[in-house]
Amino acid sequence: VLAELDNHFSKNDYLLGHRPCAGDFGLMGPLYAHLYRDPAPGALIQQKAPNVVKWVERMNSCPENVTDWHDEGVIPDSLYPLLARIFGEFWPVLLNTVAKTQEWIASNPQQDAIPTTIGTHEFKMGEAIETRAILTFHQWKFQRVSDLYESFSAQEKANINRVFKQKLGLTIDTVNIHQRLTRKNNKLVVDS
Repeated sequence: VLAELDNHFSKNDYLLGHRPCAGDFGLMGPLYAHLYRDPAPGALIQQKAPNVVKWVERMNSCPENVTDWHDEGVIPDSLYPLLARIFGEFWPVLLNTVAKTQEWIASNPQQDAIPTTIGTHEFKMGEAIETRAILTFHQWKFQRVSDLYESFSAQEKANINRVFKQKLGLTIDTVNIHQRLTRKNNKLVVDS
């Protein structure tokens, strides 16, 4: 990830151009707190990803020459390797989480409240295969992404699908969520 980010920041001041976007602020917390400021990872990032270091320092300063983002809808080609990694590693986990949550709801029709976890499943990051809890909260979060995708026109969906296939090697299919989740009193429940 550091190599992919370093390559991107060698050509771009920020993720989407010459001013920070929400994604920059999302990355800043973990990269600054867990890598840049910690002595051992800080030395590693200084050595292996000097452009990421420059980005962290830009994010921590008040830049004088902030211009604009790239043209609307344009994702720099240098971000696609990172996006391919993220989607390649997390998309299968997310789809499995939704499927397992739907199975749990179908198997427990008498329960409105949804547990925080409903077992475990394997995931792969790089070459490592590990096990993690199936967190039902992720379906609730995914519903917003799914709803946005479903709100697009057929042409917009076709454009998104084309980019995902060509640039990321992934296919986005509609994820059918039969039983939606909602929050009630700060707990997840089946949406009635």
